[in-house]
Amino acid sequence: MFRPSLAINDPGDLLAAVPAMLGFYPNDSLVVATFAPTADQAAESLRLHFVARTDLDSFRSNPTGLSAELVSRCLREEVDRAAAVLVDSAASPPDTNGSQLGASDHRSLVDQLEKCLSSNGIRLEGALATQVIAADSRWWDVFEPDRSGPIPDPDASPIAVAHVLEGHPILGSRTELEAIVRPDDDMVRAVANVMKDLTTCDPDGALADTAGGMSRARVVDFVFACMDAVTSGASLSVEMLARCGLALQDKVVADFLTAVAVTQRAAAAQQLWAVLVRGLPDPDRAQAAVLLGCCAYVSGNGPLAQLAFRTALASNPEHRLATDLDLALHTGMSVEQIRRWLLDCGPALAAQLDLAALNLSFTPTLPMNLGLID
Repeated sequence: MFRPSLAINDPGDLLAAVPAMLGFYPNDSLVVATFAPTADQAAESLRLHFVARTDLDSFRSNPTGLSAELVSRCLREEVDRAAAVLVDSAASPPDTNGSQLGASDHRSLVDQLEKCLSSNGIRLEGALATQVIAADSRWWDVFEPDRSGPIPDPDASPIAVAHVLEGHPILGSRTELEAIVRPDDDMVRAVANVMKDLTTCDPDGALADTAGGMSRARVVDFVFACMDAVTSGASLSVEMLARCGLALQDKVVADFLTAVAVTQRAAAAQQLWAVLVRGLPDPDRAQAAVLLGCCAYVSGNGPLAQLAFRTALASNPEHRLATDLDLALHTGMSVEQIRRWLLDCGPALAAQLDLAALNLSFTPTLPMNLGLID
């Protein structure tokens, strides 16, 4: 898909782009956007590079530590400009008399952030505040409260449209994001029992090797059929979930499915991995969470990737790939590097599994938002 670059020409444009960049609408948050110049040096616009978010209360408690984490990534990615957005439901826009609830708190927070940035050669271009990011909600400048305006419709921003067309919905809150990986306890128990029954019938191995005599290629076909079912709105049976869980126990199959994140099936795969994360028992849900995190990582959805890798490590602290990818995310390894790794191994694994009939297309297309740390 064609991915338009996103130029910021107005403060309202920046605020409208934030939900799509994060993957959800932030509440009571400090959001920091980093920028790079546009190709047109004469244009008075900036290109978004990456966006970071933290809870306002977390930043109030540890401004120095969180600012240092941000600076570290900015330096790694050679970003030298940033802007702050404070979303504060307890604040109020300035009234005609200049009175404003929360103004001194906002200025203090931004001062602490700017001190850390500027001491490392990173210029804070500005600081904006709003009660909520929504169409026609009012934004104002933290240091020049008379400078204010309406926020354009976030759902109509170019980056939001691109995300939705690619099958990546923008969630209403951080809580909705966390619900993606929250286990369904009843389903988990039912799936665990079926997985036990299936492996009791075949004590020697995973689904891909021996169960029902299925080859790895047939197992991948089965997993892809489950993807199609989920994207069509169908619910997977307990047995289907259990068989998917057994399929992920096979390392060759699991490695190949990781590379699906850089194919035309990525969005469908991400939906299935989310279903499996909610339905598989520990430690099997760890592999599903890694697959979910990998899809999120290469699509630029850092908050979901981080949440998925944390879920994987909670399920199986010894999961090597979860450890490596979580470290890559936190040290600022670029989406391009992760995609290149998957593009290097994906076609070879597909050939090894004799999957030509699936007509997979491994594409180097980069997402418009380049990874986020939440």
